[in-house]
Amino acid sequence: MTTTTQSTPSGRVFIPYFGTDDSSQRPLPPAVTAWLCSYILVDGVPFPGTPLVHGDTLTLSVVTGNSGDKPLYNVLTRIWWGDPSVGISRGQLTLIAEQPLGGALVPGQTATGLTAPWLVTPDVPEHVCLVAQVSHDQDPAPDPVTPGLERHFAQHNLQLHDAAPGAPMVIAFQALILPGTAGQSVIQAQPTRSATLLALVPIIRAQATPLQTGVQLTNLGPVPPGQAVAWEARFTVPGTARPGQILALDLTETLITPAGSTAPVGGITVLVRVGSGGAQPAGQR
Repeated sequence: MTTTTQSTPSGRVFIPYFGTDDSSQRPLPPAVTAWLCSYILVDGVPFPGTPLVHGDTLTLSVVTGNSGDKPLYNVLTRIWWGDPSVGISRGQLTLIAEQPLGGALVPGQTATGLTAPWLVTPDVPEHVCLVAQVSHDQDPAPDPVTPGLERHFAQHNLQLHDAAPGAPMVIAFQALILPGTAGQSVIQAQPTRSATLLALVPIIRAQATPLQTGVQLTNLGPVPPGQAVAWEARFTVPGTARPGQILALDLTETLITPAGSTAPVGGITVLVRVGSGGAQPAGQR
């Protein structure tokens, strides 16, 4: 884990998370969910987490900003996909596109720093984590990928599943293996908090309800090349859930330092859209 990197006054590039975000809050305030960036766009809108379809071509775009005091040229934006993970390292990510901004990134304004097609190839899973980075020679992005802590990065890690009341669910995800000196990593499953539920409304165009049910978390062991651990979250959709209801669950990774303090590493929001019956449970398609 690293703290934020101080940038030069002439340029502070960033990826906004919400409409009035000027990056003055570094890291993101706790009320903002670091894995739900509204300015990583798929086909022009924040991605609602629906399953990807192999062979489809999607248009990805990333909005960037400049909170410095001078225009910046040749601002570079990158976007990657990765398996759903509550903690991110570069080794887990596959580059989709990188693109310099055509023109100046003006102070106090935002611009679309990247627009690129993405062909969903057979190696891409149904649900992915999208990670974006913006960088400039006067304000380079650091090496650790730390969305939320470091404003050069942003992340969108949301997945939507369809299931019937009473259906068993299996959610596969990864957790980051932290350096041995960093402390203890804790994986948790919790009902989605109110601030995240509010942020979800413009993304899914609906109101989600926290999922109040027991979740069994299972550590399945390291994933090659050894930077992450595979996990499963198992639960049952409540039998009382109503058709059309959207239930929300957060999977998170938290660092407990040797000194006893805690720091968030990352997370995933899992949505279950309840149907009347017949939908296959996640992880068993």
